[in-house]
Amino acid sequence: MNQESRASSAAPRDVVHIRLGSMVLVFCFAVGVVSALIHIWWLTGLAVLAALATAADIWRVVRRRPTDDAS
Repeated sequence: MNQESRASSAAPRDVVHIRLGSMVLVFCFAVGVVSALIHIWWLTGLAVLAALATAADIWRVVRRRPTDDAS
């Protein structure tokens, strides 16, 4: 199986989950750092929870993708 057919095996929904999820993770990291620096602990906790939920969603999408062990 060549590189093009392996790359096209991802569903558009999976690509959106991974791309938006990575942007959300960057945003959560920034909000978490800034809120920790200015001692708004509830916002830091909220950013950590959102980051954990997003990471779990990305992990679920990556795990759902079919693997190709024949190459």
